[in-house]
Amino acid sequence: MPRTANKRSKLGFIGLGDIGLPMASNLLKAGFDLSVCDLRKVAVKTALRLGARDAKSVKALAASCEYISIAVVNEAQVDQVVSGPDGLFANARAGTAILSHSTMPPAVAEHFASRAKARDLAWLDVPMSGASVAAKAGTLTFLVGGDKRLLNRCRPILNAMGSNIFHIGPVGAGQVAKLVNGLMLHVGYVAILEALNLASAYGVPEKQIIALARVSTGNSWSVEHWGHIDQLVEKHIQGPEAVIQTHVRKDILDALIAAKAARTSMPMTGVAMEIYPDLIRERMRRMGKRIDS
Repeated sequence: MPRTANKRSKLGFIGLGDIGLPMASNLLKAGFDLSVCDLRKVAVKTALRLGARDAKSVKALAASCEYISIAVVNEAQVDQVVSGPDGLFANARAGTAILSHSTMPPAVAEHFASRAKARDLAWLDVPMSGASVAAKAGTLTFLVGGDKRLLNRCRPILNAMGSNIFHIGPVGAGQVAKLVNGLMLHVGYVAILEALNLASAYGVPEKQIIALARVSTGNSWSVEHWGHIDQLVEKHIQGPEAVIQTHVRKDILDALIAAKAARTSMPMTGVAMEIYPDLIRERMRRMGKRIDS
């Protein structure tokens, strides 16, 4: 069994987006030896200023690191990172632990784990919750699927980036927990947007509704962090429409895929997926924010 991660361990981080970059930053603050890789050179340069090494390529990072975190948008991007002659699976050393932070259907996570095992690599299913707010503060919640001994090896890494670690079960279970938690957020947010439309129709200001909800039964993470999703849609580097489709809507779609596989009916989720984009676009236009539909 390879050693538990420590400050002498060689860490790699792939995906320096709105959440990935602050995660990598917190690993550097904790004193880890970290190499990074991202297609966006600006993000890499930012990480280098914080003390990271430039791996130059996924292939080079794979060959030099004992622990590798992947924080890209979806399973298609994960597949690009791990597959092919220049990917992680072909170039990582035996025993390397791969921590996958991307959200995906549980069956897909199981598929990646099986492929990793065939290469004598360890795969940990580690989606997280808390958004960029928690990523920057180092207070992410990690929902872990995988071998408990592997989790214990990786705990020092996760502790540097988060404040809560839940071992949910085997690979795939972490994704189930992430999808369920995401539904509570996104379907709940759809209800909030509809409720605010009703308030607006009667001339009741949004600020008053949010203020009363924070101290009443209507409270939620979205209410407590009101404005976060507005800022995500407006300011994300991928642009508003890309955020709606690849972040917001995709999480709901992944949950519906998982529900179909489990033969579980989720009618409210299906409705939310259909109306969510239009509600967000309508909100952004009402706020005077430009968004291409």
